[in-house]
Amino acid sequence: NMGCYANQPDDYETFRPFFEKALEVYHKVDLKAKKHVNNWNFAGVAGLPADGVLDLAKLGLPALSMRVRTGRNLNKFPLPASMSKQNRIDMEVEMGKVFDNLIQDSAFGGRYVSITPGHKNFINEKEYQELVDSNIMFKDMSADPY
Repeated sequence: NMGCYANQPDDYETFRPFFEKALEVYHKVDLKAKKHVNNWNFAGVAGLPADGVLDLAKLGLPALSMRVRTGRNLNKFPLPASMSKQNRIDMEVEMGKVFDNLIQDSAFGGRYVSITPGHKNFINEKEYQELVDSNIMFKDMSADPY
């Protein structure tokens, strides 16, 4: 595995030759010949409903847990490599407003939990471990040798 991170949004342009080469080598693709295009239309995909709508209930599947990563989506904050601890705390508080709206919407519902001490949705170690064991929460990577 490999990871390359920009510290500022314009780093992607400033260091474009580096990022392109890293992507080409890692993914074994020539970016001058191939361009990624998102296509979120699932109609006609084998094994899915003909209309392409992924309704879990219609597929006979239970409701799923969803993790949302937002670290690269808010212009108001630096990219993660340049964020301070306070930036991270402030971003979590800011995103909490969005999550509260999603939770109130019956189409989404759910619950937001935090592992930031002092946060209104802070969970204790026991609940954190239960969520990790259920593969809902990421494990603490600080002691992971890999």
